[in-house]
Amino acid sequence: MKLFLIVLALVMAYGANAQTSGRLKLYIDCQQVNCELDFIRREIPIADFVRDRQGSDVHVLISTQSAGNGGQKYNIQLIGQQQFSHLTDTCSFFTQPAQTNNDIREVMISRIKKALVPFFIKTGQVEDVVVTFNASKNAVDSVVKDKWNYWVIALGGNINLSGDKNYRETSLHGNFSVSRTTDKSKIDFTVFSSSAHNTYKFEDGNEKIVFKTANDYLYITHSYVKSISGKWSAAYEATFRKSSYDNIKAAGSFGAGIEYNIYPYKLSSSKFLAIRYKLSTEKRAYMQETILNKKEETLFYNDLGVYAAFTQPWGSISSYVTWYNYLHDASKNNLSFYANVELRLFKGLSLNFFGEASIINDQLSLAKGGATQEEVLLRLKALSTSYNYYTGLGLSYRFGSKYNNFVNPRFTSGR
Repeated sequence: MKLFLIVLALVMAYGANAQTSGRLKLYIDCQQVNCELDFIRREIPIADFVRDRQGSDVHVLISTQSAGNGGQKYNIQLIGQQQFSHLTDTCSFFTQPAQTNNDIREVMISRIKKALVPFFIKTGQVEDVVVTFNASKNAVDSVVKDKWNYWVIALGGNINLSGDKNYRETSLHGNFSVSRTTDKSKIDFTVFSSSAHNTYKFEDGNEKIVFKTANDYLYITHSYVKSISGKWSAAYEATFRKSSYDNIKAAGSFGAGIEYNIYPYKLSSSKFLAIRYKLSTEKRAYMQETILNKKEETLFYNDLGVYAAFTQPWGSISSYVTWYNYLHDASKNNLSFYANVELRLFKGLSLNFFGEASIINDQLSLAKGGATQEEVLLRLKALSTSYNYYTGLGLSYRFGSKYNNFVNPRFTSGR
């Protein structure tokens, strides 16, 4: 028994010593980003990588935002902890739509290495760090001239075919967009179209029945956003749409609005809280007469929303609440809520929640004749409802060794 206790004490002492190495301890936190952690571990071999941010020296928080060129803006925050709590740094870089994953991760690891230098110096690991400088003909700052003047054009489409002896589906999707984004303004023009046609064959007694369905959708939008100040923006939007599901033969709308961000827009990579108001008008023509006996009508409506997004060491939140009503009848309104939350409750335990819900009192376009049994079962027409929702909740918990420096890709699927 004594021998067992001695061995146990030695093992615990060894484990405690191993857990308190003098190397810099990093916690890599990727917020909705594929950081390729194995690659980062290989490229920074002089650090220890831990699975708990509370036990780290540096919390490396990586997040992205959509950029005007169709690429992404990567934001890398280095948050010092423990003896480094006074050290923080932030760096960022932009990717191009045509860049490969390898190109992006090479730039990302280069930024992380450079930003970690002050932390390595404080640990006494400066001898393990090598700094080099590359001479460049363009060392002097210069204004970059873009031959496209920041305009970005994107187009795509696809066709899907599926079926068997009794069923056949053909669907077409197409999209086209032209956009220009600068710190002063945003301009966007987008076209999206989809068409799905289905054929069902079945027998009812001795009778062979062929049932065909079609669901067509077209959406065209143009918007312009003007930066007024560090917290204020103004915008207008014009749209045209057709939807067999919503009984819309043709609908054109125009709206203008204003947005106020509680925080300066330059901080949007980590925190964004904006209040937005828009006043719009829409001219509609319906495929079938509506439940309110309308074949066409002109509508005016308010649209008020609060939008929030936070990316912090404790987790991330993306959420909004919107409300709008028609000016001719305040009882015709819609209240919608959306949230996507990841909270780190305590060591190793995280709460994940996502959900959206709407209270619906604005279904002015419902067809007067209702829907057939087939249209209901196949969801080919919108039906009267007072609400809808979609939600999910999850918990995750990890425990064990806090170090995970080793990379072993053997027998890993999907590589």
